[in-house]
Amino acid sequence: MARPASRPTDPKPTDASSVSRAHATRGASLLVACALAAAPAALAQPLPSAAPEKVGMSSERLARIGKALNQDIEQGKLPGAVVLVARKGKVVYFDAFGFLDKPAGKRMPKTPSSASTR
Repeated sequence: MARPASRPTDPKPTDASSVSRAHATRGASLLVACALAAAPAALAQPLPSAAPEKVGMSSERLARIGKALNQDIEQGKLPGAVVLVARKGKVVYFDAFGFLDKPAGKRMPKTPSSASTR
C-alpha cells in the first residue's frame, strides 16, 4: 500500500519576535476584516456621538488606540487605519491614522468607508 504524499507545511517562526509579528499580522488582518464587514452597517444609519464617560468608557484609555497605531505606522507595521468605537449606540472614538496610499502621500481620510476605497 502506497503512502499518501505529505503536504508541504508553512515554515514556523523560529524566534519570539517572528512569532509576535505573525500574531500581530493575523490580529491586524482580523481587525481589517471586521471593519470591512461592519462598514456597510455603519453607513446605513449615522450614529450619534457621546463623551466616552457618558457611556462608561475612558477617554484616556481610548487615546491609547491612537498612540499604539501611530507607533505601528512609524515602525512600518501598517500603512494606516480608521478606527470607530461605539458603545450603547453612540460613537465615542473616531479617528484616522497614517496613509491610504503611502507612496503617493495620500493620507487616510476620516470616513467609515476609507478601508474599502482602494
